[in-house]
Amino acid sequence: MKTARIISLFLFSISLISRINATNITVGTGVLLNTSTTYPAPYGNWYWGAKHQFLIQASELTAAGMSAGNINSLSFNVGQPYGTPLQGFTIGIKSTLTTTLTVFETGLTTVLSPVTYTEVAGINTHVFSSPFYWDGTSNLLIETCFNNNSYTQNATTYYSNTSFASSIYHQQDAPNVCSSPVITATVNGRPNMIFDWVATATPPTANFSSNSTFTCSGIVDFTD
Repeated sequence: MKTARIISLFLFSISLISRINATNITVGTGVLLNTSTTYPAPYGNWYWGAKHQFLIQASELTAAGMSAGNINSLSFNVGQPYGTPLQGFTIGIKSTLTTTLTVFETGLTTVLSPVTYTEVAGINTHVFSSPFYWDGTSNLLIETCFNNNSYTQNATTYYSNTSFASSIYHQQDAPNVCSSPVITATVNGRPNMIFDWVATATPPTANFSSNSTFTCSGIVDFTD
């Protein structure tokens, strides 16, 4: 009984350490904003639909304080919302060796299934359905997409310039934008992002000792 309690306490301590170590990692601190008609704009409804992929190099993540671990959510910072419900808003993510964007990549893991989402002013956080493990060395690719059947205007989102093509997008007044491989443009700039991240836990060392007062002996038979 004592051993079971010790093991339970040990496992609980690992879980507690993981929660305590959750950290917000900010990538991009620029104060630039897209306009109501320009892109990249993850919440941009100037066209019916908009598909974006954003590339973050591993060096940027490590410089921001991230190491190998689980990413639990992604946030964008909106300057001016427009308030149009975005239908089928989804987020995908993958590790990649790509260092600059030229085409839409495939094979992403969906971490936010299609939902109707309306952006708000300030931080917009999207909690993943399950954590995405980043290995600490690969570059990271984020995809956002939605597809309405009418257009309004873009919400403005804070972004930063980069030295490489870090954003690629396609916007169109049409259905099936999210499955389209067509590229409208690439941009050396990317929305600022905040990741809720938990480092790979190093389990605490536990020392167990035995000081039995009683012993027993006997024969145990197993029958099939």
